Amino acid sequence: MNKVVSIIVPVYNVEVYLHKCIESILAQTYINLDIILIDDGSTDDSAAICDYYAGLDSRIRVFHQCNGGLSCARNRGNVEAKGNYIAYIDSDDYIHEKYIEKLVDAIISTGSDFSMCSYKKIYSNNTLNNEMPEKNEEISVYDSKSIKELILSRQLPIYAHGKLFDAKLIPFLKFPDGRIYEDVPTIWKVLCNVKKVCYIGDELYFYRQRNNSIVNMNFTHARMDQLFFAEDIFNEIDNNEFLHSLAGSRCFFAALDNFTMATRRDEDWDYLKNAVSYYARYVLKDSYASKSYLWVSVLASKMPLLARRIGRIYKKVSWRKIKDK
Repeated sequence: MNKVVSIIVPVYNVEVYLHKCIESILAQTYINLDIILIDDGSTDDSAAICDYYAGLDSRIRVFHQCNGGLSCARNRGNVEAKGNYIAYIDSDDYIHEKYIEKLVDAIISTGSDFSMCSYKKIYSNNTLNNEMPEKNEEISVYDSKSIKELILSRQLPIYAHGKLFDAKLIPFLKFPDGRIYEDVPTIWKVLCNVKKVCYIGDELYFYRQRNNSIVNMNFTHARMDQLFFAEDIFNEIDNNEFLHSLAGSRCFFAALDNFTMATRRDEDWDYLKNAVSYYARYVLKDSYASKSYLWVSVLASKMPLLARRIGRIYKKVSWRKIKDK
């Protein structure tokens, strides 16, 4: 346990969830931690909570700054980090007590550039006990091409959380300020600069999906970052036809997801409509695509408005199920 792990936690107006998050970090079986809490201009009691825990545990360092957003807070954490490894935890989430231990063991035993694990979504105010979920504990190791394939095909998540990075990757872990879906370009840049990645099937990270963040169907131009970042990756991949097709399929998913929320009054309506029709062809080359996904893409290539209607119905049904959890 001589390796130091810097845990970066951006904090903004999460007083309801912050105790749970910090307590789960302090309960880690891996104790050589550098815990960095970035108070990003909170207007509730979050800042005071950070200071309270810093007074209880010398491993915690708190930095207060004016509100700059999630990317700004993470980037500040990167600057302040002292560890051999870097982990990001969102302040409304929490982790299993062996989260860091297992990720460190995996990255060292396999000689990987970063390790990652599965995660569990937590809805509303529900919580889980701290028992180890029954998952396959076998460690899978991938080269750069293989991990790109699994992430582009959405078999593995592209989120910054649920991962432990070697500190040598910090130059590539610069999150874009003022953007949403900021994890996508950042993690992709990391993937382009690693040789080996390992994955643990255990669900060790608990991601809190708050109801107020998923029932809002209003479209804003900011949401277009989901598609723009996917298109950046699509345009970047030109030397591998299979990965290029997977990236195109991901663009279709992003375009359709936004198209289901947009209206004819939105400035991005025509762009999204054309994108849905254009990228649909790449889903047919996506060997990971489900039958329903393939069917919708075929429909979208000819009748994007009908595909949008079906997508809206599916999304409403899915959200209703989530709200009931």
